[in-house]
Amino acid sequence: MSADPVVTTASEQALQALAERVRYWQEVLRLQDWNIDVRLCRTHEMRGDRQAIAQTEAFVHRKDAIMRFLHPMDTDTVSMNFLFGEERDYDLNIVHELLHLHFTPFQRESETSEGVGQEQAIEAISRAIVKLYQSVKPA
Repeated sequence: MSADPVVTTASEQALQALAERVRYWQEVLRLQDWNIDVRLCRTHEMRGDRQAIAQTEAFVHRKDAIMRFLHPMDTDTVSMNFLFGEERDYDLNIVHELLHLHFTPFQRESETSEGVGQEQAIEAISRAIVKLYQSVKPA
């Protein structure tokens, strides 16, 4: 069975748009030296927390990362777990995931995930940056 060409085209366009936004935010956040593979994934393809809209897997020593974004067709499955509608704000998710790349070198090798404090800091900084961006971007 072949893939639906309309869905395939829409997915390719969404992926291209996300990759462009990632490149934009990489420049703003001074992360151009990272090689980031942007992927659009269905819910079953997301790793770990399947309630996430975006996830990043970083390879710090190589400055490579895989950034996975939940396919727009699947965002309804997680939207009930958020309070402010921010789950659909891909800029917010991109900034959040890119900030993880800045913080990753500070993580001890024995840690498998960041602490709550670091996650809260990244979330607060992400929201502040995107809110500022949205308040000054041209209409």
